Amino acid sequence: MENQIQLAVKAFHEANKPIIAQLAREFDVPYHRLRARIHGRQSHADRGKATRSLNLIQEKALTSYIQTLNNAQASPTPEMIETAANTILKRAGEDRVVGHNWVYRFIARLPPSLNYINQKPKEKSRVDSDPEVILNPPRQRDLDLAAEGSPLRISTPSPSPDFASSATNSPPDTIGRVKKLNTKLLEDLEEIENLPESVQRHIQRSMDANTLLSQELESLNASLMKSQSHKSAANAPKNMKSLLGTKGNVPSPIRANRMMVKRQDVEAKKLKRL
Repeated sequence: MENQIQLAVKAFHEANKPIIAQLAREFDVPYHRLRARIHGRQSHADRGKATRSLNLIQEKALTSYIQTLNNAQASPTPEMIETAANTILKRAGEDRVVGHNWVYRFIARLPPSLNYINQKPKEKSRVDSDPEVILNPPRQRDLDLAAEGSPLRISTPSPSPDFASSATNSPPDTIGRVKKLNTKLLEDLEEIENLPESVQRHIQRSMDANTLLSQELESLNASLMKSQSHKSAANAPKNMKSLLGTKGNVPSPIRANRMMVKRQDVEAKKLKRL
């Protein structure tokens, strides 16, 4: 069908006094579609390429990013997915960003196995004002679960730690500290004699997983900080001079007159120099 329409359009431009209805019957194509194509309307395939926010390769890269976060048990939020999509466009050299609603349409096309965090604020009407609930929220949560049919959980206080937390016994929170801890662990393992090879292999896999998760966590924190910086820059107040440079803002009559007088003075000075 598309080839026939293109041939009909070519015949229309080559003819002296063409008739669209006659060309539609001759090439066996719909009249209205041929008429729209002659007047400049593109095909659905061409329009899809022009209006698609991300191409197939970019969408595949974004899906891989979401899959990586899911594997690290750190499912992304829609805001993080939008930030990642804009980063992909920026690295591709495109000076544009995806729309705010695009991320939700993209999430709807994701496979069911990929998860994301839907952050929805709690309605004010759902906030309980019972003093007992406010003073003891874990107890009320257990009672709600019991009312829904779940078994009642009895919480016991955790025992006090045997030693206080410090920089030497706290879990590492950066990729550098994780690598340093892995190096120390390897040195300690070398001193152990007759250690089974399977145990060494399991320890090495665990160390590699810790390194990978630390890298993903640092990447996630960097994305969050970048998103927050973009928000603060977007919400920053603009002065009158910057507002006048944006599209759709019209200066007041007084401001416009001052600008005209200033421009006339500049032109007059240029003429005097000549």
